[in-house]
Amino acid sequence: MITPEEVIKRSLDPLGATVSRDGLAKTLYSCLFDWLVQKINVSIGQDPESKCLIGVLDIYGFESFKNNRLRSV
Repeated sequence: MITPEEVIKRSLDPLGATVSRDGLAKTLYSCLFDWLVQKINVSIGQDPESKCLIGVLDIYGFESFKNNRLRSV
């Protein structure tokens, strides 16, 4: 971690590193997904000031997959 005053280093055990990695991946996925939805909504003519937007992605039955790691995002 870099602050204006110093660089802070912290070692992580394997579990802590895994949790940190997974958290970073979920955050990146979420930001990328939000950006993609915004770009698609603009390209199909959605009003950016609107309180309601048309959903861009709805995969029917996605929540029923046996292994669904995105459910907790």
